[in-house]
Parts: sequence; C-alpha cells; structure tokens
Amino acid sequence: MQLSVSFTYLQAERLLESVQGPLNVNLQVTFPAGVERRSESSLVVSFVANVSSTPPAFSAVVKGKLVAQGSSEEIRAFEEKLHGRTPDPELVQLVTNQVLFEVMLLLREIGFPPVLPLLAAPMQQPPAQGEFRPV
Repeated sequence: MQLSVSFTYLQAERLLESVQGPLNVNLQVTFPAGVERRSESSLVVSFVANVSSTPPAFSAVVKGKLVAQGSSEEIRAFEEKLHGRTPDPELVQLVTNQVLFEVMLLLREIGFPPVLPLLAAPMQQPPAQGEFRPV
C-alpha cells in the first residue's frame, strides 16, 4: 500500500515581536478528521493540526489529506484501522512527523528558530597522507 501526505491549508502567525525566555510548544493533531473519498483502490482521509506556544508567541494551523492507495483488501483493512477505538499509532506518527516538519518550515519563515534542537555533525579529521578514502 502506498501512503502520501499533502497539505491543503498552511497558516502561521507571529503574535509577539520579541520573545523572552523559553517557549512551550503545544501540538494537537486531529486524525482522522473525516473520510473525504473512498473507492476500491484508494482512500482519502483529512486531518487538522493546531500548534501554539506558551507564552503566546506564535500559532499555526495545518490542514491536509492522507491518501492511501492499494488493493481493495488493503484499503478495507486500512479503513478498519482508522475507525477502530484508537487510531493506529504508526499512522498517527506518520501524519505528526509530516506536520511537525511543515510547521518548522513555517515558523522559520516568520522568524522563529527551530523548536527542536538540531544535532551538529561531528568534526571529521582529514585523512592521513597516502590514505585513500572514497568520496
């Protein structure tokens, strides 16, 4: 089965000009928000994510669709996972990861540094004379 995520609405707003102190970030993902379209070989499911900070320095809203394509048996099993008591953790993780990445890009565009710490690559020592290393 093939899964893809597309975004239909992106909105980010800067609420404070200067931020003092650390920010707590709240992420709320509503998945599935609804089944938009179903056929024998595909299923389109919508989602909505709201991201805000405490103190209120920014807010962001992301809406999108998760598209699943596969055989009729795979689509039926996928739909059962969606309508179960608790959503499939792998599907929620897939949508959440995509949303977080897109929100990070939006926040960078409005002037906020990355919320998640980025790990620096370790310094590499140059190879010794006569030693061959592939590039």
